Amino acid sequence: MGKYEKKMPNVRKNIQKIQKHKNYNEDIESVIKKLDKEIDDYKLYERHLTSIYELMNLGIKITALAYN
Repeated sequence: MGKYEKKMPNVRKNIQKIQKHKNYNEDIESVIKKLDKEIDDYKLYERHLTSIYELMNLGIKITALAYN
């Protein structure tokens, strides 16, 4: 943002106004928490898919052994 602040003083004023706003840090914290939860959900979903893939792979091997 630094290069824009030098060229446009209004940008610097707006950035300072946003940063001084009482909910600025709280809003950032809430966004970070939400992203953390979404990442955790994605990791859980990824583990679930991996488990399903491993079970399918095991089923294919058992079926192949049964026919041999």
